[in-house]
Amino acid sequence: MEPGEVAEAGFSIERGAGNLDAVAIAVGRMAEAQEPRATAGALEGLAQRWSGGLGRLREDVESLGRGAEAASTLYTKTDERAMGPG
Repeated sequence: MEPGEVAEAGFSIERGAGNLDAVAIAVGRMAEAQEPRATAGALEGLAQRWSGGLGRLREDVESLGRGAEAASTLYTKTDERAMGPG
């Protein structure tokens, strides 16, 4: 495995986290449904909890991606210091 592969995985993970925004938007639309009051209230509560959870999940996924990028950079720097450039 090359450090660049770890960095690329990190970038991919961060890009993938953006897809969670589309899911959150779709979930938010549930709260806009024209349903009887009790059903609408339940859907609104569900949408709020899901959206909050998706927001936290996105933050965690982005952190994972940044961590992979940082690990790649640190590995490369450590390897260069131990083995020399090239």
